[in-house]
Amino acid sequence: MHLICLGDGDKKEELKILLKTTEAPHTLELISHVQDVEPYLDWCDAVFMPSRWELNPLVIWEARARGRGAITSDIDVFKDLSENGPVWTFSSAESFGDRVRSLAADETLRAKAFTLALESAHKLNQRSSIVEYLDV
Repeated sequence: MHLICLGDGDKKEELKILLKTTEAPHTLELISHVQDVEPYLDWCDAVFMPSRWELNPLVIWEARARGRGAITSDIDVFKDLSENGPVWTFSSAESFGDRVRSLAADETLRAKAFTLALESAHKLNQRSSIVEYLDV
């Protein structure tokens, strides 16, 4: 598994420790804040969104517009998003690992998530300007 972490959040020092202890075949790459997330969204199978401060998670809609689901913290805003698109929540390190393992092992689920993500982004176009902003 290859995990890329974008941004400069308050857990960055903890991630640097993980970077030193991550063993092959797994890799962890830390990248500071970027203006354009699209190349990273196109590269990934799923977006990992742990932020508890992301009350209007535009990055999830950006990911959906590019056919990607999200693995997120188990908080209300993400539970709401999981009702109309591919979002898998976690509440502990163990449940996060379970989500990652299940997605990594199930190509059919990843393909279905791609379709569901795009469909949810197009449905949103009927009731919001977010998708128009993302130029879907």
